[in-house]
Formats: sequence, C-alpha cells, structure tokens
Amino acid sequence: MFKPLISIIIPVLNGEKHLIKCFSILDKLLYKNIEILFIDNNSIDKSVELIKKYCERKNNAKLYFCEKQGPGAARNLGMKKSKGDYFSFLDVDDEIMPNKFEIQLNTFNQYPNAFMVVGQTLKVYTDGRNYNPNENKLSLGLNSSPGIGFFWLKQFQHNPHISSVLIKRDIIQKKIDFPEQLLFGEDVAFFVKVGLFADTVLIDKQVSIYNRHNNSSVSISNEKISINERYLQFFRKFAFPYFSEIKNFSYKK
Repeated sequence: MFKPLISIIIPVLNGEKHLIKCFSILDKLLYKNIEILFIDNNSIDKSVELIKKYCERKNNAKLYFCEKQGPGAARNLGMKKSKGDYFSFLDVDDEIMPNKFEIQLNTFNQYPNAFMVVGQTLKVYTDGRNYNPNENKLSLGLNSSPGIGFFWLKQFQHNPHISSVLIKRDIIQKKIDFPEQLLFGEDVAFFVKVGLFADTVLIDKQVSIYNRHNNSSVSISNEKISINERYLQFFRKFAFPYFSEIKNFSYKK
C-alpha cells in the first residue's frame, strides 16, 4: 500500500532543554515514512550539537541553518528543503500524538480536494490548567475557502495551532508561505492565506499538545508588547500590504 512521504519541519531557537523530549516524540510516531527537518534559527546553546547527534543515528533527519531571524523564515526554509507529499510543523517545545498522521491522511482520503486537515489541540499551562481553544468554534468537516480565511482573519484566537495541521505540498504552488517580516503572528497570517485560497477540513480528534510555559516565545512577546500593539503590527505589516497585493487577482479554486 502506497504511503506518501510526510515532511516534519521543526524550527529551533535555543531549544536545548526541550530537544530530548522532542526526539522521543518523533521516535514514537506510528507513521514511519517521514523526513525530519530541523531548522536552526541562530541558537547559542547546545541545540545544534544535540540535533547533529540525533541526525547521525537517524537516516531520515537533517539539520539546516536559517540565518534570517524568526520562525516564519525558518519554516519557509523548511518548506523549500522538504521533499514530502505533505508537510507538518512542530515547535520544539510542543507535542504531536503518535497517530497524528494516520488520522489526518485518512481524512484526506475522505476529502481529496482539501489542502489542509486541522486536528484538535490541547493547550496546557505549567500550573496544570488545560483546555481546547477551538472546541465548538469551527464547523467539523469541510470549511470552504475563502470564508474560512476571513473567519481566521477576524478571529485570531481560533486559528489552528501550528502543530495541529497536515498540509498538501501543492499548497506551495499557490505561493502561500509565512510572512518573514512578522516575528509574532506569522502562523496566523499563514493560516489566513491558506484559508483564502484552499479548502480546509476540521476533525474532532486530538493530534497535538501546545505547551504554554513562561519562557515561550508568546509569553516573552507579551511582556515586551501589548496585545493591542501586536494586532496593529499584524495589520500594518501583513494584512494591509497583502490584501493590497492580491486585490487585482480573482479568486480561483
């Protein structure tokens, strides 16, 4: 039975203390036809050393270096270097379920015209609190473009978590990537782009865990800049220029 290749793209910035657990999560995946792409984003700890040792014992894992700072640039490099029929993202401090890819590939078989399958994510805090941020917020099954894209543009908090998706490689042909000028909210912008030009399927099965801790990039950014300013920067640096750029193009499936 044909098993398509899945590329797992993992940006890393000083992820030393999370990498051993990340390696364990990757090793427990039930789906085996995968390639693992670590994209180092100028780490100054022992991340590179640990990743190199992991890649030495794994013939399907590679390390690349992204000189341009930011998760968007790192993920874009990962997509360019990937060879899979599908690609998925994993932040080094988060988790994906062992059966994530079987679940999502089965969904693609049910919805062959979809470009992205989104599973459920459990958001877990260091104090033990946890919840599903998207429970009962989106319609299960097929969510058509461009409506789902406009929904995500209006409702930032209901965008998928980056580790919860599986995406067809063909999405790259639609010139959809992460805006590298955004250091925060680049994943929201990416999903808005996807939702504007490609149909998405939402399923009710948990496929990932988002670990929210005090030294995460989001927590650090919240200390440096207010949420309101982040929204303003999102529209000023991404939304306004992007919609101005595509306004003369007709929407096509």
